[in-house]
Amino acid sequence: MPSPVPLCVFQAFINELIAYNKKKKETWGVCIFIVAIDLDEMTFTFTELLKNLSISVCTFFQFLKEVDVNMDTVSTKVDSTVSRLKKKYDVLLALYHKFERTCGLIYLEQPSSEIFIFVPTYRISAELSSVLVLKNYWITFLLAKGKVLQMEDDLVISFQLLLCVLDYFIKLSPPAMLKEPYRSAVTALTVNGSTRTPRRGQNRNARTSKQIDTDTKVIEILCEEHDCNLDEVKNVYFTSFIPFLNSLGVVASNGLPEVDVLSKQYDELYLKNKDIDARLFLDRDETLQPDVIACSQLERTPRRNNSDEEVNHVLPQTPVRYEFFI
Repeated sequence: MPSPVPLCVFQAFINELIAYNKKKKETWGVCIFIVAIDLDEMTFTFTELLKNLSISVCTFFQFLKEVDVNMDTVSTKVDSTVSRLKKKYDVLLALYHKFERTCGLIYLEQPSSEIFIFVPTYRISAELSSVLVLKNYWITFLLAKGKVLQMEDDLVISFQLLLCVLDYFIKLSPPAMLKEPYRSAVTALTVNGSTRTPRRGQNRNARTSKQIDTDTKVIEILCEEHDCNLDEVKNVYFTSFIPFLNSLGVVASNGLPEVDVLSKQYDELYLKNKDIDARLFLDRDETLQPDVIACSQLERTPRRNNSDEEVNHVLPQTPVRYEFFI
């Protein structure tokens, strides 16, 4: 009678079998993606595919690379799509990391889940959690980025637009909620009465334009803190961001865009592009978790490389020339 198989050997076999089946599933997912791109039959989004495979963006690209090496089946059409997805992911990852870090430098930690949103000439208790506030900011930015930027995956212009979004929301925040020097800047705006409650009967464009203060002190601070060109950011603000706000038609009485409406509009863009659902950064979703190497570059502010020399301080797999300065 043969001796029984040790439990540890049996468990090792089971683990190997599970790992094999998981890799088999991921390989099939990569193949489906390749065929869908080549046949122009993308009936699913890239994020939906990642969710079904339970893998991250980085892991998927690694499997795709293995398939390409072993089978030599990846067409130039697929290569082009993958390059676009890689670039979009790298840019979004850098922007979200910068967004989180910047908000930490702007806002005080709230002692409770209740946040008071500043409405011109008075305050109301909006009973918004800090998570919901950040969600509002981020989705507003994503929607603006998708709608008004011709090169939405340009890291520098996207970051400049992010500063415009932060400027807008900072001016709607109570000074007590802010750290210096933003607290003093918003207090000065309030004292000077430069932000006022619109009268009834004004059309939406006039109401939004009046709500957006022409004082540039906050945006100046943001640009100085992040070593950004003020004129370039102001140009993005007045030529892109203000028209975006005027076109929304979803600004509530407190000046805050309504999250549900914004999210629905972003859904339309995301489903049309069939790519990455960047709202999932807010949830620390596993499909968007970065490689460790990529994280080392995310503390820096994106700026264009104006020199003639190539600088290697770029996010991995992003085919754009940028310098990153702390």
